[in-house]
Amino acid sequence: MNRLDLLLRPLAPLVRPLYGGAGLVLMFHRLIPEGERPRLPTLETTPARLDEIIAWFERRNYLFYSPADLRRFLRGETRPERPFVLFTFDDGYRDNLTLAYPVFQRRGVPFTIHVAVGLPDRTAVLWWYLLEDLLAQGEPITLEINGQVRRFETDSPAAAAQTRAALRPLLKYASPPEFARLVEVLFRARGLDPLAPTDALALTWDEIRRLDADPLVTIGAHATNHRVLSRLDEAEARAEIAGAKRILEERLGRPVTHFAYPYGSRYEAGAREARLAAEYGFETALTTRYGNIFPAHAAAPLALPRYDMGHFPDPRYLDLIASGALAMRINRLRRVMTL
Repeated sequence: MNRLDLLLRPLAPLVRPLYGGAGLVLMFHRLIPEGERPRLPTLETTPARLDEIIAWFERRNYLFYSPADLRRFLRGETRPERPFVLFTFDDGYRDNLTLAYPVFQRRGVPFTIHVAVGLPDRTAVLWWYLLEDLLAQGEPITLEINGQVRRFETDSPAAAAQTRAALRPLLKYASPPEFARLVEVLFRARGLDPLAPTDALALTWDEIRRLDADPLVTIGAHATNHRVLSRLDEAEARAEIAGAKRILEERLGRPVTHFAYPYGSRYEAGAREARLAAEYGFETALTTRYGNIFPAHAAAPLALPRYDMGHFPDPRYLDLIASGALAMRINRLRRVMTL
């Protein structure tokens, strides 16, 4: 916790009436077994930590919402007398079933999994884990970038960190053709199967249907191939959004009306992406912009804020998050952010 947030934390009770709003949405990705070393700490937490977070909200008498509950609130159909919290998981990892689901079952708390359908279809590449496999080889990496050949070292933790920082944006923001090229030259050419992490870590369709059969679980959409939608042309963005909805509805046999942008910052999911989500019939869509939920979000149900809990391993942040104090600082006193 940085010094500014330490100073802000005692003010959380004073901030809450103005910035706490009606509730909040939390985002997770993966759970790993207790004692296992995390490979990507911002994406991974443990069942015990998840249980602690649920218990924290239980002690404060929060309501536990599903996306349908959230939509009813935004439509003015319900007026909760207590604040609410909604738990969401992105991507569609198998541990959401094996490790997270038992925690929510035991406590009777609903949660949501936003599935990037290319993962259960075994066509999407979990490049962030592939990159870790590549760095673990410890070999130098040469790569042509904009016509120039660059060399990246991986033979020490510091060198690997520098290489990771250089390669991540290249993969994340690559156009579909460039991404395909990078997968070939970075991973397949070095003996790494691009779909091996997907096979090992992602839910199958049978597992997704098993989860969907439980009223505690909501399956939402998370696009198709986990691209940065704002970097795609409109036809590509439409295919990512519409394809996810169509495939999920075909596989589950029911409407899918809740969406989470694969990358949800203001630069990665904007007005165009919200317009497309509306065109394809989504009722809510979640960004990764920090903020609490207010009645005013009824005017922007396809641009809802949430907190990425992978960035807040320190439990003291829960006070700052729930009170809205953290968002107040980050958003420079604005309560509701627009696209």
